[in-house]
Amino acid sequence: MKLLMVSSEFAPLAKTGGLADAVTGLSYALAARGHDVRVLLPRYANLVTASDAEPIATSPGAGPRYYEAELPTRRSPKKVPRVYLLDLGALTADTIYTGDERDGARFLQLAAAALTLGPALDWSPDVLHCHDWHAALTPVLQRAATARRPTVLTLHNIGYQGVFGDAVLATAGHPELARRLTADVHKDGTVNYLRAGVRAADTITTVSPTYAQEIRTSAYGMGLEDLLSARSGDLVGILNGVDYDTWNPRTDPHLKHHYDPSNLT
Repeated sequence: MKLLMVSSEFAPLAKTGGLADAVTGLSYALAARGHDVRVLLPRYANLVTASDAEPIATSPGAGPRYYEAELPTRRSPKKVPRVYLLDLGALTADTIYTGDERDGARFLQLAAAALTLGPALDWSPDVLHCHDWHAALTPVLQRAATARRPTVLTLHNIGYQGVFGDAVLATAGHPELARRLTADVHKDGTVNYLRAGVRAADTITTVSPTYAQEIRTSAYGMGLEDLLSARSGDLVGILNGVDYDTWNPRTDPHLKHHYDPSNLT
């Protein structure tokens, strides 16, 4: 299959925590199984492109600009994903998250760019796999697109939902998006990106079967339990695994002494 991952983090290019590890490990694992995996990531100021080549563009002089990232060599000689960096223009910052309204505009750009990357590459994904609130507007925009693609939204950390003043939609150049959002997503002058994504995604996944049950309760749902309960038929928990190319005591460069099941000395 042809799979497009849309994420704010991808290790080791951009990482603040477990989100980057999960997206990276999954992308490499799917690529190793023979799938054509591409990843769309914002081009933060500290990221270096694969070369000084011209950016990939949707059309000459117009549309978002993308750069292909150069990934470090993996220990296992397997097929690897390809990572594309979205030029955020004036919203580019040194940090992955700015912690203010700029994040709302930046990640709305990311969601919109997920729909134009395929044509820019002359490549059509079978599935758009979106991660956390940063990519959660992708399914919303996808539902209004001419060419419909199935969308998966994975909830890594439901505590962060991307709540912003609704003016961010106009600021980011998508004022019409407000009309596509339901009242519970767009209310009291704010917009909730994650709630919008949960409503719009075809399938919702999370990091374990137990967590998929827990987030349908008031104790863990962080205000989304009503919607997640209503969509329980589309919600599945898949246990996060471990990327053994990285977390391997036999080869881990951060360990002074290496070991494995046959050598515990």
